[in-house]
Amino acid sequence: MSGNYRAQYDSRPAAAMRTGAHVTDLFVTTTGRGPNIVLLHGWGLHSGVWDGVLARLASRWRITCIDLPGHGQSSAGLDLRALDTVCAQLHEAISDRVICVGWSLGGLIATSYALRYPQSVRRLILVASQPRFTRASNWPHALSASMLRRFSETLKRDHQTALTRFLALQVQASDNRQSTLRRLHAVVNAHSPNHAALYAGLELLRETDLRARLSKVACPARMILGARDKLVPVKSGGVVAALFKNGRCAIIPGAGHAPFLSHPLAFMRALETFLDD
Repeated sequence: MSGNYRAQYDSRPAAAMRTGAHVTDLFVTTTGRGPNIVLLHGWGLHSGVWDGVLARLASRWRITCIDLPGHGQSSAGLDLRALDTVCAQLHEAISDRVICVGWSLGGLIATSYALRYPQSVRRLILVASQPRFTRASNWPHALSASMLRRFSETLKRDHQTALTRFLALQVQASDNRQSTLRRLHAVVNAHSPNHAALYAGLELLRETDLRARLSKVACPARMILGARDKLVPVKSGGVVAALFKNGRCAIIPGAGHAPFLSHPLAFMRALETFLDD
């Protein structure tokens, strides 16, 4: 990859190239030409979090970025916990035969979408995501349910504090954590999420368990995890990949929960390998 590639991350020119519109309750932007990729962001953020990788992707692919309900410029009228309805609205906004790339909460929703619309998804790529985000006796690879409950309780009192703490957890122990945290805060500050949507998103993370259904995902499934991720422990990678019919996992050394921000070059190498395999 050339030196210009790094500059593309810093200047984010693709953000200015995107065209945006509302499709039902969702705000959708597109850029580039070629086979279709859909990017779904994580909790508390919006599709602008992908701006740093858009220029490279748009040189070969048609990229659709979607703000989840109550995030970015999407309406807060749709409850994130209503996964069937959320997936139905995504289906109205997404072309057939796409590659779905979902980060964190977006990965959980992308997996649900692939299960509900198997003919529409060519490939599922999960970034720092897994089918269950809370720890259980048979699932040690996750946060404790009590930690997510504490986030929910803090959210009721002060949503800004809860969001700030969650963002800090995403970069904890990661290389480049200060610059990554600044990028995350800049995205949040550009479009503050709706309070009710934040609460619904935490509930979805706390309550959803898709492990038993992963074998029914018809398309190839790929995972990209950060080796130092505190929300999705790296040990979950091999376990989750084995639950899919056709699953593989790549690890980004030194990365936390947002590898496309902290380690964009390594992330793009892993992503492009999965897009082309």
